[in-house]
Amino acid sequence: MRFHEVPSTRAPFGSILGNWYLRRYAPAREKAAGEFAARHQNCPGMEKYFTLICVQPGRWCSILLAQLRPLVVIKTGDEREMNSNSSKARSPDMRAIQLEICTASVEDCVKAERGGADRVELNCALMLGGLTPTLGALREARAAVRLPIIAMIRPRPAGFCYSPAEFAVMQRDAEAALSEKADGIAFGILTAAGAVDVKRCRQMVKLTAGRQAVFHRAFDVVRDPLRALEQLIDLGLTRVMTSGQEASAYNGAANIAAYIRQAAGRIEILPAGGINRFTVADVIRRTSCNQVHASLSTTGKDSSASGRPQVSFGGAVKQSEEQFTVTDAQAVRRLRDLLAE
Repeated sequence: MRFHEVPSTRAPFGSILGNWYLRRYAPAREKAAGEFAARHQNCPGMEKYFTLICVQPGRWCSILLAQLRPLVVIKTGDEREMNSNSSKARSPDMRAIQLEICTASVEDCVKAERGGADRVELNCALMLGGLTPTLGALREARAAVRLPIIAMIRPRPAGFCYSPAEFAVMQRDAEAALSEKADGIAFGILTAAGAVDVKRCRQMVKLTAGRQAVFHRAFDVVRDPLRALEQLIDLGLTRVMTSGQEASAYNGAANIAAYIRQAAGRIEILPAGGINRFTVADVIRRTSCNQVHASLSTTGKDSSASGRPQVSFGGAVKQSEEQFTVTDAQAVRRLRDLLAE
């Protein structure tokens, strides 16, 4: 296997060609791209950004996998075949990987179930990072799907150090969600210093009465993650969701692997953040995780507000009033099928 760095002056051409190829040929080449990412994540330039150029006999193709940095050139065909056996020996059994989908509506939960998800996390306001869903959404989602539902308990956007009034709301919301037959709750409470608020988290765990208690990605901003992990284990939480304290689980895979080793089965570790069909195989291989969390969305349309485009209800968030985020059932199915291979 030979790798050659291409000067950064070639980046614009690579980006254009990569985007063109992704639109034109990517559906037939996604598997090969995933196999490449899983095998070669330790190569120079692969850790964060890379563009893959696959050389087949008689033709050149470009697959844009992420944001262009150096171009990494590989040969396929005979050389790919030579490495296939060792790659298969190292690859985890992806059929055993549980898939959790982040949702924001009853329709999202239905699409996630039809797509083959194993569990859903129900939120509202995903553009704000996910907030507590309404009781109506919880009740209707419970009636609509058989999947386990984890209800997000987050009273506002931004950080995770809450006032007494906000914490009281979280407790009431947790009680209500569990009374509506949610299978568990996801929450995260920190001190002003960025540590796990052990006292308040213990109260939240107690409310679950044996159902699932999940510490969400507030974990990704704690100052001492290893100490925080031990605290969450001592509190009896079911699992912790994390991107490895990086922008995505792909970037934080090394840290996630360290958390899994430290947890040693005492708590579940759920990789989250940027999980999709292009990154999932690599994240699973590098972390040895047995579950992943993904937000696989597309854009829904509602033209009822289009008559007055100068009017906006989103405050600083200036998304078009004709668009909203919905779960992409096809994306869920593609990822589920990939995990089943």
